[in-house]
Amino acid sequence: MTALLLLICALPGHIHAQEQPGLALIYPEVAEFAPIIITESDYSCLQNLDCIKDTHFLSLRRWNISFTNENVSNVSKYMLKGQAENEEIRAIYDSDGSLIEAEHIRKNTRLPLAVRNQISQPEFSGWKMTSNQVIVKDFDPKNTTYIVQLEKSQHDQEIHFNHDGEMIYRKAPIDIRQNVYTCFQSIECLKNNPDFKEQGWHIEFIPNDQSPVRKYQLESFSNNVSVQASYDNRGRLKEATLIRTDSKLPKHILRNLVTDHNGWTMISNKTTVKDFDQHKVTYEVTLQKNGETKLVKFDVSGDQI
Repeated sequence: MTALLLLICALPGHIHAQEQPGLALIYPEVAEFAPIIITESDYSCLQNLDCIKDTHFLSLRRWNISFTNENVSNVSKYMLKGQAENEEIRAIYDSDGSLIEAEHIRKNTRLPLAVRNQISQPEFSGWKMTSNQVIVKDFDPKNTTYIVQLEKSQHDQEIHFNHDGEMIYRKAPIDIRQNVYTCFQSIECLKNNPDFKEQGWHIEFIPNDQSPVRKYQLESFSNNVSVQASYDNRGRLKEATLIRTDSKLPKHILRNLVTDHNGWTMISNKTTVKDFDQHKVTYEVTLQKNGETKLVKFDVSGDQI
């Protein structure tokens, strides 16, 4: 049986049981622990230590709770911790026992209908949910985030939903092809391109304040595609590197491989595009034959370099 262990410690102080009137301590040798089952109905009680220490509240759940006190300073804070296979709880309380902050995490649990309906939409056809997390902040049901991991054909994506089942974040596979290189020349185009938003690409613009002139960095990634680019203070591209690994190579590259490296087997490849320029492309191919491995490189025309 998966057991719940809850630990409440004073930060930085040690509080002895005899100093806490009405304190109920349930020790491991007294009762077999129940699995962690913290439901929304428990949240109101978890807002305050006085309620948690109530004998009735503890005895129903058979939680193991202990208090410690180091008497280091006059300001005390209390920390609650609990963990099991698919559930975790953390909370901090002030010296009066009132909640400061908390996080309750459940993994691979049944999602609400609103979230299930979202991932059943046609755009997720063929995608399979591999895991999920439910994160509740400060024991407030309205401050709940649902994180869903989806997988399809060796690709994956992560989607976050709020309490109402609305999508608030999406990290999806990216595949930047030649027909969109022009848009990557400008931050403004990327921000306003509806196609990118629909695909849910995870693209972050990071202000670079280390330079005297404000610049921007673009970073994006997926299983086999990564891109890094820097833009000036007007959002115009300065430099970029786009890398695709183990992707489909152009026909003229494949033809040259067959002609010049007959009998060798391709075990991996990497395509590098500089500055989103279709003329600045190089291909690196790793070949293997009879236990020997070699790396060959081609320019955009297919000539070996």
